[in-house]
Amino acid sequence: MTDLIRYLQALTYDDLETWAGSTIFERGKGLTHKVMQLHLGNDDQLNARVQGSELYDCRVFLEGSLESDCSCPYSWGHCKHAVALILAAAKVLTSGQNIPTQAPEENTLMPTEMDQERLDKDARIKSIREKLTNSGLNTESVLALPSQLYRHQDLDEDEADEDIDFHMQLRRTLNALTKGKLIQLLMEMAEDDPDDILFDIRERADALSTLDPKKQIANLRHQIKKITAQESWQNHWDGTGFTPSYGPIERGLTALLEQGQFDEVIALGKELWTMGIIQVGNSGDEGETAEQLCSAMQPVYTALANSSLSPVDQLLWLIDHELSDEYCILYNIDLPYEHASYQETEWRSVARILGERLDNQRKALTNRALSFSERYQYKNVLQHLLSALEKLHDQAAILTIMENNIDITEDYRELVTKYLTINDAEKAKKWITIGFKNTSSGAASSLKKLLVEQLQKEGKNHEVAALLADDYFTRPDLDRFKQQEELCQSLSIWQPVRNKLIDYLDDGTLPEPDWDETVWPLPAPLLTRFNYNANRQSSPSSLPKSSSYDLLKIDIALHEKRFAAAAELFEQLPANAYKYQSSTAKMLARKVAATHPDLAITIWLNKAEAEIGKVNPKNYPTAGEHLKQIHLICQQQNTLPRWEKILSDVRQRHKAKKRLQEVLNRFAAPGKKLVE
Repeated sequence: MTDLIRYLQALTYDDLETWAGSTIFERGKGLTHKVMQLHLGNDDQLNARVQGSELYDCRVFLEGSLESDCSCPYSWGHCKHAVALILAAAKVLTSGQNIPTQAPEENTLMPTEMDQERLDKDARIKSIREKLTNSGLNTESVLALPSQLYRHQDLDEDEADEDIDFHMQLRRTLNALTKGKLIQLLMEMAEDDPDDILFDIRERADALSTLDPKKQIANLRHQIKKITAQESWQNHWDGTGFTPSYGPIERGLTALLEQGQFDEVIALGKELWTMGIIQVGNSGDEGETAEQLCSAMQPVYTALANSSLSPVDQLLWLIDHELSDEYCILYNIDLPYEHASYQETEWRSVARILGERLDNQRKALTNRALSFSERYQYKNVLQHLLSALEKLHDQAAILTIMENNIDITEDYRELVTKYLTINDAEKAKKWITIGFKNTSSGAASSLKKLLVEQLQKEGKNHEVAALLADDYFTRPDLDRFKQQEELCQSLSIWQPVRNKLIDYLDDGTLPEPDWDETVWPLPAPLLTRFNYNANRQSSPSSLPKSSSYDLLKIDIALHEKRFAAAAELFEQLPANAYKYQSSTAKMLARKVAATHPDLAITIWLNKAEAEIGKVNPKNYPTAGEHLKQIHLICQQQNTLPRWEKILSDVRQRHKAKKRLQEVLNRFAAPGKKLVE
């Protein structure tokens, strides 16, 4: 029996909840059935794959205390996938079986795409049947009507056959109903949603009766004014609210589209957009009204290519439409720019017109500072001009225009990316350097990252390491330290680089590029805001020295598994509340529980007292979780009498807090073991 298996056999559910935290523990319990390929490696590590939103590789092992590692993005401690792995292993052990020493063949837990489509279809049919049964109609073959816009989409042959099948089954069902039953069904639907269904029925009846399109247009215009005047709001705290339904408008526009009233659809669409934008701006929701407007505009875009407008005017109509979209309603919509009517001739005319617009805007903005709104509008017009030139494959014109407008747009990253796309690395590096000097720190950092990626492609790893070191000196943290470690180890220069990175946290001085390679083996960084040539120039970020640097030194020691050094550094920190409440303290307590149990107990006790000191019953369970960590340490160290004394002291000091006493009483009951 391995040490890890022996450890799991002694573990209780309470211990596991303490180890992971209550929330993570509960989530992990629900994933136990999604653990696959569970096996115990030769290194005494439990390994498995756990299906979450993706398939994650997870492992659990002993390293002084129980530890875990997972490929999921959660980085705040042990994750739910590790909990699921442990529970799955405990289930195997409880059954009397041994955990395999090799990974079993992988099985698929998630349904296939075809399975999911069938399940969705079955659920839809069941819902329709239930609605009809509630209306007094017993039918077994009704499927959903497809969207009206469905007819205007290019369908695969299989999809077209399924569409016909839907209609045939629906037609058979409706033909079997009496006139009275049909009227009953329609009236009940209208009563349920008079603003939507009633108008829809009337509009369809008008179409079947070949009513004069002018009356349809008048009715639809009235409906547009009525719906866009409604107040839209949502209260997501209590689930109340109202979102106007644009369904009648969309169906009305679709009906006119089917009758060939293309210009009328465009005119109505312009009115709808103007009034709808105002409604969206005044709405108190999270985009629900904008989604309604976007959907209702689809027939308008379909009608555009068939309207009497010239192809150039159609394109300009679309562009102006996008430029007026101040709420980004159309951000994820594929507008019909790819229509066959729009060839190079049309795009060349559009590019000329947009170029003239841009020149006029630039003249109006000369010799004065631009507001955010002016810069935003200018960049939008420029972007449409560049898109038009992309249609013409005129890369030279695109690059010239981008360079000429860089003083307004400040889109250095986009310009650099364009040069990299055409494999002009030297021009890209030139504009990276210019942009780094002329932009804010956030944009400069983005350009620096592009340079790092390009140098990596060129195999210039020492220059890359110099840039990464500069990032570390700008804002030291553990992730930057690890990134530098991985690269410099591959270059066999990690030890001198490591020494300087750690020394920097104490003295705040930068390395000098002309130092001996045994002291600093990296060149001066190609991009930096520091002066490396000054004699031991202190960096601005290190003056005054931040206390967070002391915590970072502990984080580094823990990363390098120098647990004794980490404990010593922590003991040297000045005593204050932050010392024990930092994430570093929590990680330290977990890592040194086996080697420095006294320190770990001190940390957990201080964290528990801090939660109790908030005098809020909601914080008492968290305090209980910290105390459970002390119980677990004493259990592993065979010092349970010490635990009893600590618990008794906490009880006595806070005897007036009845809700806390309830939390402490739970420690009296022995926990249920994972493996029975």
